[in-house]
Amino acid sequence: YSRNIDDKLSDVGVMTVTINRSLTNSGRGAVYSAARTATETKLGYALPGNFDHVMFVLEDCYQDCGWAAYAYINAWGSVYKKNYYRYPGVQLHEIGHNLNLAHSGGLDGSTYTDHTCLMGNPLYQDDVGEMCFNPAKNFQIAEGGNAWYSGNVDVYNPSTAQPSFTTKTFVGIADYQNNPQNHPVTMKIESGGSSDYFMGFNRATGVNIDNDEADDEVTIVQVNGSNGLDYSQSYLRATLRQGETYRISNYKGSGKNLLITAETININANPGFAVVSLNFDNANVNPPTPQPTPLRPTPLPTTSAPTRACGNDVCLATENDVTCPADCADVELRTWSNDVGARAAEGIMFTVQAKRPLAITGISSFTQTTDNALTQIYTRPGGYILYADSENGWDLVFDDTIQHNGNSVL
Repeated sequence: YSRNIDDKLSDVGVMTVTINRSLTNSGRGAVYSAARTATETKLGYALPGNFDHVMFVLEDCYQDCGWAAYAYINAWGSVYKKNYYRYPGVQLHEIGHNLNLAHSGGLDGSTYTDHTCLMGNPLYQDDVGEMCFNPAKNFQIAEGGNAWYSGNVDVYNPSTAQPSFTTKTFVGIADYQNNPQNHPVTMKIESGGSSDYFMGFNRATGVNIDNDEADDEVTIVQVNGSNGLDYSQSYLRATLRQGETYRISNYKGSGKNLLITAETININANPGFAVVSLNFDNANVNPPTPQPTPLRPTPLPTTSAPTRACGNDVCLATENDVTCPADCADVELRTWSNDVGARAAEGIMFTVQAKRPLAITGISSFTQTTDNALTQIYTRPGGYILYADSENGWDLVFDDTIQHNGNSVL
């Protein structure tokens, strides 16, 4: 497959083919098969040839279209409709499927809502994409059947016959090559079955600078099976700031607890690191704060725990607009569309991720005209990603004609 194919390309790395099937009357499987056959005919050999991954881009979808893109598991092919191929987060999500990675669910138990991981669909723009996978996926990439990097992983598998206490220092996956002490970037916590836990430091820097949830926190993820070595849905179980603890009850069927505490988080060091304690069966109820392993010849200072009080720009569950108006007063989210004209705009979509009960008291629109126009507002549980072109799961909460006159309150 070393032949030059430049004469077959319509642009750098791009080949255009015409298929012998109608897009409007064919299912996605038939369209993919026709596109693959047309590409192989034009190339003169079977795919994937000498290519690691092949992306098929369709002008649009007309049947079974509740998707932006899809990919074949542990394979080389992925398919994108319309302009979704432009989004790095969508591309890397589908390539993740090619690498045998399953989806990443969040704290709410939904399939796609772990936004510490590209397999949770967190990024949906054409100018962001520097983001990595969660600790479970990182472990699979390092230790699974198709491993493509090694080292810097750890396994926690203590005996349940007696109490035990240990600490571990983690660096983020973005510092994989900036890790002179060879600290782990991910740790597997054996569960006693196939649904193991995985832990890492979600350092938001470098190749992970566009991370969308729990920046610079310790994250704990659990898989549905496969011991983290094969295709398996994962779910985010905890995100820990310095001083916070997550409890695994009845650890390994022992009837006893495993307490995981983020003892120290230091993002001023180079590389940044997190020190985590694992305390099984109250081996040390009040452990001293561990000293971090020096990451440079000259010891680096550690940051103190973030102050959680009124005035820290976070409305805590113990605060309200009376006790802490600085953090809990009414706020306004402003967003906009760059499309101009009713025919061009597809609507404005955004996700509200609430960490406590909240009420949306009003929505205002600003337009360029003073026309009377139909205005509709829809909502759905979870995010809008992959549902932008589908009516499934959406509830219409406002449907009326209003006069657009500058700032019109709906």
